[in-house]
Amino acid sequence: MPVKGITPESVAKTGTTRWYTTVRKFWVEPLAGAPVYGEEIHKEELRGGTLLGGRERVTVFAGHVKMREDYIASTVALVKHNRLLILLLTSSLPWGFLILGAALLSLSLYLEARGRRPGDPASAAAVEPEPVTA
Repeated sequence: MPVKGITPESVAKTGTTRWYTTVRKFWVEPLAGAPVYGEEIHKEELRGGTLLGGRERVTVFAGHVKMREDYIASTVALVKHNRLLILLLTSSLPWGFLILGAALLSLSLYLEARGRRPGDPASAAAVEPEPVTA
């Protein structure tokens, strides 16, 4: 405790309890996963007991924190700029590469089959082997 002589045990003897509430708002852009808004409202109170001098509750701390407007604007602009790239990487490019791979596989099988076809028998008979001298 910041005040000398006041300890958690001495506060507990008075019957006073510490309550807090926190409200957090955090918005995330679903496609990119970027945070586009954040806010927190925090309030701490002391309630009941003899320490409060007859009052029901005393606010110990109250704070309101949120993202700066310029940060929110820059994050939204960044998400809008990269939205097309993210869509390409997650949906169009995988299907496009699958189709390209299938087309290349088909082309390679076709060229391999065409290259293994037997040649013209007349042209094979016309070529005579050369004699080998040792």
